[in-house]
Amino acid sequence: MIYQADQKENPSIVYNASKLPRLRDWPPGKFCMKKLLFICGCPRSGTTELTRLVNQHQDVYVGCERYLYKYENGEISPNDFTPERFSSFRSEDSFYESLDQMEGWLDNICSSPGSSKINHAAIVGDKAPLLIYEIPKLLPALPSQTQWLVAIRDLISVIRSWKERSDNPADTLWNRELPINNAIISWTSSICSVIEHQANGIDLTDVYTPHLYRDDRLELGRILAALQIDPDNGMSKYIDGSIQWAAENPCARHSTPKIPTDDERALILNHPYVHTTVNAVASSRFRVDLDILFWVGFKEEYSSV
Repeated sequence: MIYQADQKENPSIVYNASKLPRLRDWPPGKFCMKKLLFICGCPRSGTTELTRLVNQHQDVYVGCERYLYKYENGEISPNDFTPERFSSFRSEDSFYESLDQMEGWLDNICSSPGSSKINHAAIVGDKAPLLIYEIPKLLPALPSQTQWLVAIRDLISVIRSWKERSDNPADTLWNRELPINNAIISWTSSICSVIEHQANGIDLTDVYTPHLYRDDRLELGRILAALQIDPDNGMSKYIDGSIQWAAENPCARHSTPKIPTDDERALILNHPYVHTTVNAVASSRFRVDLDILFWVGFKEEYSSV
């Protein structure tokens, strides 16, 4: 099956996945540039699930904050994604002590361990949520065909996921100060960044992750069209299993609209960053409606504040 973008958005885009280069099929000595893919978005918005999804494909491998420190310094280049460099960890790359600690590198969360996929994958890259703020700084050093997938999730879900992680004493990597306020600031900043990037002509694909495994598969279609791939057996099995799980668990936290508590509602409706974001969404062509981004009936409540 050849996937295509949402017909209402761009009815002319239809991709033939057979055109995707497979490095292992090329004769020895023949050079082929790997396509780069970065996954980003507000923390707790579904970037990890997006990474696990695309990594089910035999020709795709995306790391997990492999070059976090380099992004912060704006030092990334295509050479960092050759099999030799990617496999050679340096202390200035990220917070890991070794690549053995990176999800998907040695384990089977991907269709096969990343340590073996990196040699033949046609699409390689990295997942780092905060890249959403660094895209303009990194663009000059990257090929024009670099792909960006941006995870979008409703604010209530982000707040609760953020607080759940901050309440976990075993999580030593998370900031525990003012979790709700920090979640709102990070989320609103990421939404405004997406709008700004799109207005400036940066080619990125926003994915509303709570709808990722709905029966209509529209969000999945957006991912596959952006990457110009069809799902292979491993990816299809993962997608079908996830859709079945979502159908059998309608009350799962990713599947149902969230109703804010009174405290959440009061803080959100009066937060200055929220006002900025509402104005930005309302004055742009942002794809996700305000009543989905916040909660059902938000626009009516907001207009009466």
